[in-house]
Amino acid sequence: MEDAAIYTSLLLNFLGAISMLTVCLSQVRRQRFTQSSAKKRYSLLVLGIWVVSVAVFFPGLVYLYDSVGYPQSIAHGAAIILMVIGNFILSVVMIVVGRVLLGWKSMPL
Repeated sequence: MEDAAIYTSLLLNFLGAISMLTVCLSQVRRQRFTQSSAKKRYSLLVLGIWVVSVAVFFPGLVYLYDSVGYPQSIAHGAAIILMVIGNFILSVVMIVVGRVLLGWKSMPL
């Protein structure tokens, strides 16, 4: 249970990226955004979610788990570095996947 804050932070980062992807996809389908502007906005939003996840979610989750009775060991900063790198890698992967999905054209039958 020591890494619960890291895993919860990763989950929140993933869910935020998925929700931004669905919003951008719906805006492209309604023709409110062009594909290129939706890709740029999606990339910036996911990077923003990464910053919020690193700066707000993780410290808040550590405090929340500590106050509930599940102490989180951050081991001289190793967990913080792991959380920052893990969330960044997840954000980059979600940006790549999201940009591919936003540019996806269905083939006519």
